[in-house]
Amino acid sequence: MNKNIKRLIKEYMYYSPKHRRLLKLLKQWQYYKGDELDNLQNTRLQRMIHHCYNNVPYYKDLFREIKLKPEDIVSKCDLNKLPFLDKQTVKNNFDKLIAKRGTGFFKLVETTSGTTGIPSKIVRDYNSAVFESAVLWRFWQNAGDYRGRRLVLRGGIVIPATRTEPPFWVYNGINRELVLSSSHLYDENFPVFAERITKFNPEILYAYPSTAYLLARFFISSGNRIKLKAVFTSSETLLDIQRDIIREAFQCEVFDWYGQSERIAAIGQCENGTYHIIEDYSVTELVDTGESMEIVGTGLENYTMPLLRYRTGDFVEAGGGPCPCGREFRTVKKVLGRKSHFILYPNGKRISATVLGYYTRIVPNINETQFVQNREGELIINIVVNDMFRQDDILKIADITEKNVGSDIKITVNVVKSIPRGPNGKFNYFIGNLPGSAM
Repeated sequence: MNKNIKRLIKEYMYYSPKHRRLLKLLKQWQYYKGDELDNLQNTRLQRMIHHCYNNVPYYKDLFREIKLKPEDIVSKCDLNKLPFLDKQTVKNNFDKLIAKRGTGFFKLVETTSGTTGIPSKIVRDYNSAVFESAVLWRFWQNAGDYRGRRLVLRGGIVIPATRTEPPFWVYNGINRELVLSSSHLYDENFPVFAERITKFNPEILYAYPSTAYLLARFFISSGNRIKLKAVFTSSETLLDIQRDIIREAFQCEVFDWYGQSERIAAIGQCENGTYHIIEDYSVTELVDTGESMEIVGTGLENYTMPLLRYRTGDFVEAGGGPCPCGREFRTVKKVLGRKSHFILYPNGKRISATVLGYYTRIVPNINETQFVQNREGELIINIVVNDMFRQDDILKIADITEKNVGSDIKITVNVVKSIPRGPNGKFNYFIGNLPGSAM
């Protein structure tokens, strides 16, 4: 789908009658109690199970193979009758996981980041995308954000890293967002960032924990503070030291959100700072792995490409009791496994490594990508390729990387047979072997 068309669809979602209706409904659902909440989940789950059996070839075959009927799953407690679904299985069965009937319109094809090792495509329909947007807007509004002026500091190529002169940002007037380039967020550029941010007078910051932390440190070291209504972080584990520095710099609370490109589980902090599993978003299982609990999700809204009992490869520290916010959504102590990393330069500059890994999907013939830094100013890219791989693909990934990190980083691309996992079995998309490269 054309990027401009996709952007217009997303912007329309924020103002559509369907979005408003869903947001109103979600604000009621979040306070459902006991059986009322269970019934809501079970009713939506039954509808999804029947849809999968009748319309999705992969699940039709699976149910027959394990001699299961849709009527055998009447509640979320029955989901354990189904096997887990993992990323490689989704990749291998992509076409069979697409529903033949019973889907919404405006199919949106998205690609997962690959930071867990295996990038893959996910297809969603318009209804699923509107639901996702409404859930996020509820999260933001619960923390006091009612479409305030938003400063955005996340990944993606906002401005090519090779640009040396400002502006290092773009303005989205429709959504009242000033989007900053993470690739240019280092000391020597801070004065121009600070000037533009002060002029913009933001109310909200939406960022990765690592980029919000860097920006907060710059403001504190310069002796400046700006007062915001809230800071929203996602996509990495938010560390206590990061939260403290961000609070100090922006004089407000930090609200953290966990989700994935597959949209099959969500965890967010309420106004009291408690991490809640968003129970009306999906059916979320916490599977004991011995050391921690893995998040396994079953989506309830994406009828185009349903994912049942999908293993995310992400983990939580279980625990936590009832929250005084009044919601009966389960609570967890913290989300684990997505650390903040930094790319280091010889001149002392460093930028968030989150700018990597979220764009290598542009090169379709690469199955896995891992970035390694052993020396300041150098970056090694290890790639596992498929049979369609060409030598030109090496040039593509090197060029895309340079646009994110700049020409003052030496880039080496190695084709390898496999990329080893860490001690916990998880894939690490970035390995920094230098002091100060991780926190």
